[in-house]
Amino acid sequence: MLPANEEMAARILNLDRRVKRLETLEDAGGGDWVLIETIELSDSNIAIEFTDIPQIYQHLWIIYSAGTTGAGVQHIRMNFNNDVGNKYNHIGNVFSNTGARTTDAVEADVDFHVGKASSEFPGRGNNYAAGHITIPDYMTDDKFRPIVFANYYDALGAFEVPDGWAFVSGGGIWEDQDPVTEIDFTLENAASFREGTVFSLYGVN
Repeated sequence: MLPANEEMAARILNLDRRVKRLETLEDAGGGDWVLIETIELSDSNIAIEFTDIPQIYQHLWIIYSAGTTGAGVQHIRMNFNNDVGNKYNHIGNVFSNTGARTTDAVEADVDFHVGKASSEFPGRGNNYAAGHITIPDYMTDDKFRPIVFANYYDALGAFEVPDGWAFVSGGGIWEDQDPVTEIDFTLENAASFREGTVFSLYGVN
């Protein structure tokens, strides 16, 4: 057993180390999921843009509930750093409730397809898609940027064959080594996200 004064000194040193570690974790998000920003649309025709993303986390994660004002479901498109060059490769496997399976795969695209936004056809304004996107290791400058995503949407008899609902799983890669500082979402065919659409961006350590 250490003498009382040495034991006290050791305890103080141990506590000091623990405090410093806790302060570091707090600055970087506590080793947990940290909400960076939520964008919830109070109207349609509003841009979904996460800008000035903090460069203090290891990974990024996005969860969303998305609807479109259009009559049919629309691809949800995502790009990094406002880059719309031909640097995006992505693939999605679409599984429908009828057992049908299709593939959405594009090389050298101008953005990622990360699922589809549900339509409100025929007049179903409470119909929204659900999805999440993982962006690992978004700050390093020596590798391209891979992503993984999952998405569920309900077509509700819109211009989908077959009618019904579907699950999409897939991934892709942005062939650029810049750290991700901005993430933007749009819909295909110049469609708009519907009021009530919500996107949340998290930092993960």
